[in-house]
Amino acid sequence: MLGSTQCGTSCSPFGVDRQWVAASVPAGGTTANAKVVLMYHDFFGPSQIWVNISTDGGAHFGAPVEVLANSSVPGAVVAQGYTMCNTVPAGVGIVPPGQPHAGRIIVAWIAADLPQNATGCNITMAQSFHTLWVAYSDNGGATWTAQQAMDIGIGHDASTPFVAFTLDAHGNPYIAFAAPGPADDPAVCAAESAAGTVQGDPSCAYHMWVVWSADGGATWDGGGGLIPGSAAEAYEADPASAAGTDVFPTIAAGRPGQVAAGWLHTGEIVPTDTNGKFLPGGCAGPGNGNPPSYPPACTWNLVAGQSVNLTLSPARATFTRTQVTTTPMHVGDICNLGIFCVDPNSNRNLLDFNMETIDPKTGCAHIAFADDDTVNMLRVANQTAGCIRPS
Repeated sequence: MLGSTQCGTSCSPFGVDRQWVAASVPAGGTTANAKVVLMYHDFFGPSQIWVNISTDGGAHFGAPVEVLANSSVPGAVVAQGYTMCNTVPAGVGIVPPGQPHAGRIIVAWIAADLPQNATGCNITMAQSFHTLWVAYSDNGGATWTAQQAMDIGIGHDASTPFVAFTLDAHGNPYIAFAAPGPADDPAVCAAESAAGTVQGDPSCAYHMWVVWSADGGATWDGGGGLIPGSAAEAYEADPASAAGTDVFPTIAAGRPGQVAAGWLHTGEIVPTDTNGKFLPGGCAGPGNGNPPSYPPACTWNLVAGQSVNLTLSPARATFTRTQVTTTPMHVGDICNLGIFCVDPNSNRNLLDFNMETIDPKTGCAHIAFADDDTVNMLRVANQTAGCIRPS
């Protein structure tokens, strides 16, 4: 029986990985008839995006629905070409009651591309996840519309280790990711990483970026990308001139265009390969099997950013930034190769992501993050001033 302890909620024959959950109480309803959506990708099969949906508050769930197999063409055909065999789920949200797309389910993920798919399904995370995707359903998950949010360019990897997803108070979706800027040449950065000269090339720095849709997922950053509706450029949350590396993006939103973001930052530029992936142990420092071309062991701090004017173009919008931690919360490597972080110096102590939310009453941001430098525990950074308007 679906939803029972016999086969769990998903009942997926291919295994379940990177699962996310969203819930919403319909207008005039109660938790007894709340909609609950479980979103994930299969780990031992073709790495497709799936959902299981409950309409009774999670007491029972329906059969697995493969999102792209139930999407309209041509969007599904285009999306499948990019995402086949290579997906990382980013999150799921449900547009709240009273909004233009009330009840709309939106799922998000990142993927690679057709040439990399031709090498076969790859669970090593070694490929460049440079395309950002969403799909949305207005009929309870029966059918879907797929839409590319942005293609940041081959070799520009957004899985550092993963991306963050949220909806604002009106149900518009946002994706935050860390990646090099458009001027980055992955082959050049890889050669400089091997030679130990990458620290002098700011184009190889990883920055924090945000894309969003003001119309419920159909058009991103005003459009202009190669695929209709996709973004031509993203909003940069940290200074373009800042050297170093950003990872672990988080995001939460209030009113449309008003967001709070977070990320980890080091002043070192992490060495990368030609796919834009961090080299194993690249931040662990030279020695202990690492080449002398590696930078000193990286010190990482939590940074919080905020913008209230993403309704402007990416060139005109602004972010404020604050370094939250005064003592580094992590020293050494951060691996973005998932279960293949096996190098002795390839550190996955923090696991894979931080999380952020906004208080619906105060608009203040709260970021949950792991600190393994001095205390070895989960911490929460709480904003106390300058909060955004939540709704």
